[in-house]
Amino acid sequence: MTIPYRHECMKPVLKAFADGKAKVQKEVETIVASILNLSNEELEHLLPSKVQTVIADRVSWAISHMQKADLLVKVDNRGCYKITDTGLKVLNDNMHDAWKLETPKLEA
Repeated sequence: MTIPYRHECMKPVLKAFADGKAKVQKEVETIVASILNLSNEELEHLLPSKVQTVIADRVSWAISHMQKADLLVKVDNRGCYKITDTGLKVLNDNMHDAWKLETPKLEA
């Protein structure tokens, strides 16, 4: 499997928090990698900047956007996040369309 686009990582990231426990990004990356069945090669794939892995970028982006949407909340200054009641509701209601972004269609 290839690493999904950023918006496609939102649901797996939220699933990583489903147990209600606070987690740091690195823990979430491990859980998401398992959910997405990513290979070691995919986990080591770097962004063009060669500074960060693609999966770390995708998880960080998803956490940031879900925090803004009140699906996750930061619980301390060490980078721990936890799912909110709203996040659990979204996850349990299986609102799969909430993860999709409108993409403009190109005219031929």
